[in-house]
Amino acid sequence: MDDETGMLRENYYGMFSSGTDYSRRLADAIGSLVEQYALRARLGEQARRDVETRYNLENWNRSLKEALDRAVGRRS
Repeated sequence: MDDETGMLRENYYGMFSSGTDYSRRLADAIGSLVEQYALRARLGEQARRDVETRYNLENWNRSLKEALDRAVGRRS
């Protein structure tokens, strides 16, 4: 998340690497998820909580309002 705007920023730069290190780490991570039910369940539960508490419509609207206010020079 961008600390200044509060908006989610995705970083895909690692995917453009020509080396195999990124691919190997990604395959290992996916393999861990395939093999470990408890890990999948824990990550899924945490993702649901994050969506409910951080990425909900109320927070989206507040962040959008703040960004628009900054764009037109108003302070929140």
